Amino acid sequence: MLALLALLTFFVSRGVPAEPCSLHRFAELPVTMAGMSPTVHAKINGDDSLFIADSGAFFSVLTPAGAEQLHLSLQDSPVKTSGVGGNSRTWMTTVKTFTIFNTDFPKVVFLVAGNDFGYGIVGVLGQNVFRL
Repeated sequence: MLALLALLTFFVSRGVPAEPCSLHRFAELPVTMAGMSPTVHAKINGDDSLFIADSGAFFSVLTPAGAEQLHLSLQDSPVKTSGVGGNSRTWMTTVKTFTIFNTDFPKVVFLVAGNDFGYGIVGVLGQNVFRL
């Protein structure tokens, strides 16, 4: 019995060597600074648009002016937003085709809220886009 235990211990302790880690480039996303904001280009329904890239944002957001500029329809949102100035109305919109990394993604949802960012920025890209 002791010999069997020693033999099992030998095989278990040897293990299988793991594959070495490697880094592969998925896609390139050129970033340009607009003031202190990292901005990237993407397309909404074929229209080139400028966004702030925010990998820490849980969801992507369009400004109301950006949604209007892109002729997007708005629906009421269950998400409530508030800040220093109080509560703010929030809508949702579903973009027919969102293009980033030279790849088209159908039916991407954005929250619509907030104020103008300046520099021609129409919104913020968050995790629901970066995890596509």
